[in-house]
Amino acid sequence: MRFRKLGFLLVLSALLTILLTAATVLGGTVGKISGVVNDEKGEAIPGASVSIVGTSMGAAANFDGSYVILNVPPGTYTLAAQTVGFNKMTVEKVVVQVDITTQQNFKLTSSAIETKDIVVIAQVDKIDKFVSTNKSTITGDQLKSMPVSNVNDVLKTMTGFVKQNGVFHARGGRGNEISYIVDGIMVSDYPRVQG
Repeated sequence: MRFRKLGFLLVLSALLTILLTAATVLGGTVGKISGVVNDEKGEAIPGASVSIVGTSMGAAANFDGSYVILNVPPGTYTLAAQTVGFNKMTVEKVVVQVDITTQQNFKLTSSAIETKDIVVIAQVDKIDKFVSTNKSTITGDQLKSMPVSNVNDVLKTMTGFVKQNGVFHARGGRGNEISYIVDGIMVSDYPRVQG
């Protein structure tokens, strides 16, 4: 009986470890897109379909016109919003970043008014209201135009990185800030500066 309990506990702990590891691996690798679908008068359009063109990802607008598309890999996408009775609207160059909510609203025109489908180029906001901390982002296009040849050159241009004794430090931290004491003896893999 005692061995059964021990075996059950081992199996249970193994399953919990696998689940926690999977959650950790998946965390911090995707972003999300949210927004509101309205008509030209500013009224919500419930049930409107918002999709990422070329993928199977999308969402339907709620009763208040809001929608959320979760687990979107980082990248640049084209979004399309459509519903019966309204012209389709497409927004190009929507940028999705890891752990960031990209907001994209739609304003659909009634199909009773004869117009062509609307295509809009998305603008990246200079200030992201969903970020409550300091954040610095460099896009692939910006990297192409920068006079850099490797990652170290890019880090030199970023706020919060300092190079000291040939080693980069982030956000003011230094390698000798963490100390390990084993049997009363301090152990560190960071070279001590003799003063």
